[in-house]
Amino acid sequence: MKTYQSGFSAPYGMYIAIKPPALTFVHADGEILTDRTASSYVRLPGLVALLAIPIVCVLYLVMLPFALGGYLLFLLARKVSPHLQMLLGKHGGLVFSRWHATQAHLVPPKATKTGAGKSPEDAPGTSPLDPWSS
Repeated sequence: MKTYQSGFSAPYGMYIAIKPPALTFVHADGEILTDRTASSYVRLPGLVALLAIPIVCVLYLVMLPFALGGYLLFLLARKVSPHLQMLLGKHGGLVFSRWHATQAHLVPPKATKTGAGKSPEDAPGTSPLDPWSS
């Protein structure tokens, strides 16, 4: 089969490129095949294009319910997600972590009265978990 490069003139007809996939139509003899990438096109015979129409229609009819179902699930998830986030934000302290390990290790320790590089929690008798310390 004769191939045509993008950017060159081609006779009237439908052309298909395999890599990257593209389908283009030349409206008149001598019109230039325009494409963003340098592709090799092969002329698609008219009979093949006519025979492909029923196949494309059947694929469309088979895939349409799946596409609609996916879109409806997307809309449902979009509608429910703010309510779910609000519910988990109020009652799910274990679900959402407010402590980020990567940020904790990247932040340098602050200098305090107890010494350079030590936090107040490290000072003796000031443990936030010890109820007897004051």
